[in-house]
Amino acid sequence: MVGFNFDGIPGDMGDGRLNNYFLEHGYLYMTGNVNSYWDAPFFYPERSTMSMSDNLFGTLPLYAAFRIMNFDRETSYQIWVLVLLALNFITCFICLKKLKISPVASAVGAYIFAFSLPVVGGLGHIQMLPKFAFPIIMYCLIRFMQDKKSKHLFFFFLLIVYQMYCGIYLGFMSFLASFIVFFIMLFSNGFKTEIRSLVIFFKKHWISSSIFFVLNLLFLFILLRPYVTRSGQVERDYGDIGNGLPTPASYLYPTKNTLLYDWLRPVENYLSNAHEHTLFMGLSCIVAIVLGIYLWKSKKDTRIKFWLLSFLLMILITLNFYYHISFYAIVYLIPGFEAVRAVSRIVQIELFFLGGLIAVIIDHVLKKKWTASKRNLVVGAIVLFVFADQFVWKSGLNLYSKSDSQQRITKLKEELKQQNCQRYNYFAYLPLSHHEVYKFHVDAMLASQDLRIPTINGYSAFSPKEYEAFFEHPDRQRLNKMVDDHVIPTKVLLIVEY
Repeated sequence: MVGFNFDGIPGDMGDGRLNNYFLEHGYLYMTGNVNSYWDAPFFYPERSTMSMSDNLFGTLPLYAAFRIMNFDRETSYQIWVLVLLALNFITCFICLKKLKISPVASAVGAYIFAFSLPVVGGLGHIQMLPKFAFPIIMYCLIRFMQDKKSKHLFFFFLLIVYQMYCGIYLGFMSFLASFIVFFIMLFSNGFKTEIRSLVIFFKKHWISSSIFFVLNLLFLFILLRPYVTRSGQVERDYGDIGNGLPTPASYLYPTKNTLLYDWLRPVENYLSNAHEHTLFMGLSCIVAIVLGIYLWKSKKDTRIKFWLLSFLLMILITLNFYYHISFYAIVYLIPGFEAVRAVSRIVQIELFFLGGLIAVIIDHVLKKKWTASKRNLVVGAIVLFVFADQFVWKSGLNLYSKSDSQQRITKLKEELKQQNCQRYNYFAYLPLSHHEVYKFHVDAMLASQDLRIPTINGYSAFSPKEYEAFFEHPDRQRLNKMVDDHVIPTKVLLIVEY
């Protein structure tokens, strides 16, 4: 992925570098080099700019560790990505194995969760990568529903909140998945019996459970308060959310340059904003669903029902059947979910249930009485099939060049230094080219971060209304309009054009 010269970084010059900026800003705050965490110095003088997007706070210590080791900003970001990919695989593997699935089957299931086609297709949104807590969340919930032990409930609450700190989207999607799994297990184990056992548990542990719950609500409040304040400034309705719902065509649209499925790429003609809908999970998904239904109906493996239902219901509840007609319209009414625009990214959570389903099917197959040689042949065939099914050529990876990015930032910093930038309170970068203008805004943000000078430029999940015209066309006309409207102060402003 990063290449032998360690130059490739997942994502693009926009979102990819934006996430790097957020992590670096958090590191600078931790080390006392900036005074405020929430008031990052872009879109100056706008306040609470970090509340405009995911902030990746939960994995900040991991990134900070690499910075403390004297790796530069971009290299630390690369290592952070690689470690997250490994953690996603490891936690999923361990959790599936602890759910009494064989090591080989657990490894295949974890591979689906951590490295499958939708993961590659989603590398442009690197904020969806820190999902390693999710398998543990599901394991704790499953175990709690099985044995009603308070430790599993404690870690479930704790990790749901931690997942929210890792990424707002991931947190809300984990909550939705937990809700679905809870009700599946509630009805699968006998509704009355489960309700009775839950009542008994909470009567016995109501004090500790209440404390767990309140403490986690407090941690959530600390994180979400700036986002709640910001949400009052954003006009958004279900129509906006509906455009991000996955459609049936989304699940037939693969990421580019796969080994086997490029012939499906024309499906993009039936999708709006197609790059958000690369949700095709390969032939292994279709085979798993068909075999899962067969094994469930034939009652040959009782575990199949849970994994198959969880996977299908996760898809069903967010599916856009036709022109925003979706069960998600109900979910949208839950406070906070109106902030989740690109609902299609829930595929990153769905992959856990697909991985579990595939793992249980493989486990069932391997429990047959094979000779050692035949068993090894079957294992080899399964691994080879899954690998080929999920293979993407390097040209299909969404990467940008670390050296190119660093050169762009260095050039801008040199321009700023030539104009004695330290004499000014803030600066505006007005690029002569307006092609893919977001790249220039991120250049300005990263140069600002290095030089510790605020910038009017900015890029995030959305722009403040007063900055929208300047974001689209960063030129003197729009800049002067912002000055005239008293959006930005006129004193000590440095303007850089090239």
